[in-house]
Amino acid sequence: MLSNNKIKTPEKTEIDIVKGEIKPITKGEADWISWRGIRGDGRSTVSGIKTDWSDGLKKTWEIDYLCRGEDSATWSAPVIQGNRLVVCGRDEEKDVVFCLDPEDGSLIWKQAYQAQTTASYGTGFRATPWIDDERVYTFGRGGDITCWSLLDGYKIWHKNVNDEGGKEPTWGHSSSPLVTGNLVIVNGGGTARTIAYDKMNGKLIWKTGSGPAGYAAISMMEIGGEPVALSFHGKGRYIYFRRSHLRAVRGQLSNRSRELGGNGRNGYRLSR
Repeated sequence: MLSNNKIKTPEKTEIDIVKGEIKPITKGEADWISWRGIRGDGRSTVSGIKTDWSDGLKKTWEIDYLCRGEDSATWSAPVIQGNRLVVCGRDEEKDVVFCLDPEDGSLIWKQAYQAQTTASYGTGFRATPWIDDERVYTFGRGGDITCWSLLDGYKIWHKNVNDEGGKEPTWGHSSSPLVTGNLVIVNGGGTARTIAYDKMNGKLIWKTGSGPAGYAAISMMEIGGEPVALSFHGKGRYIYFRRSHLRAVRGQLSNRSRELGGNGRNGYRLSR
């Protein structure tokens, strides 16, 4: 992952999938399955967390093979469910997804796919994955939306938003996927600003709107008792800033939408 510190390029570590029996998937009270947590509000339900950190924290484990230097740096946050911690990485040519044991950092599975991206601020993931029971969804900066088996990393399906008219924004696709009902929804940009796929098989359910893809995560809320997905996007170039818009997409299987408007510096919200 990329920080303000200089990234050291690690040696070519050989990474092997753990041999032997794969442990069944578990769940825990501290699970954090998506960018804003299990409830989508950024708050944990766990109590009794240590508040006095004056003595620091003991390092339990460390890994150094997620990326290959600054050119492949990623901005994606890890997600966790029980005994599975999923974190994204990048090598010279591929997007890489790692599943680790959170207790000791050992590798449970690793998967990758070829992905051509631009190099601005690293070619790796921006969007944070979403764990949905026995599946995990990743969204690469080049527009690859992929569903993996959380158990063993089997690739269930793989799509790219460009095939539906999507377009990679300046700093890469950064909006974390939203899983709701039978859908996984992402910001596609281009002529497919918001796209909904069947979460089980990757079939296109609907797409709506046009304009640059926003960087903020799509979120759910209710308006008038009806569930809507809120999607930020950039629209129209002005001097020093773009105009940002908030789009409300109504219904689980609907592509009806309504512009809510709003101004934002540089046209995009940067939370993922």
